[in-house]
Amino acid sequence: MIDLQIKRSLVKYLANGIFFTFFGPSVFWLAYPLGPIMSIIVSDSVVHLLRFYSFKAFVFRRKAGFSVTPLGYLLSLLPLLAIRLLIIHSLYYSYDRNSLTILMAVISITLGFVFSASIFKVRKTNHDE
Repeated sequence: MIDLQIKRSLVKYLANGIFFTFFGPSVFWLAYPLGPIMSIIVSDSVVHLLRFYSFKAFVFRRKAGFSVTPLGYLLSLLPLLAIRLLIIHSLYYSYDRNSLTILMAVISITLGFVFSASIFKVRKTNHDE
């Protein structure tokens, strides 16, 4: 039973990831007129607030045996945010809006997957005992 729930959540996780792969860079690109640093802050705030609640409500629902905590989610984002801010601060004079958007998307996809893997926990349900 748990294996089927995990497989369903994996499909939902992938669908969620595909959506946010396009949505996140779009928000970054749209917010870019505010400046590259502010664009990261605005886009990450909007995207990750929506992503957290989509994880809780759609992907990793508690009744299916998963637990996604706000603190765990936030802690998984801090390294990614720090890396993105450092890179954008170093490169925004050298690259244009489109190039930076693609670069931030690639960084988010590769590092985001690694860091977000740490926020999901499967709790033992009564069916497992």
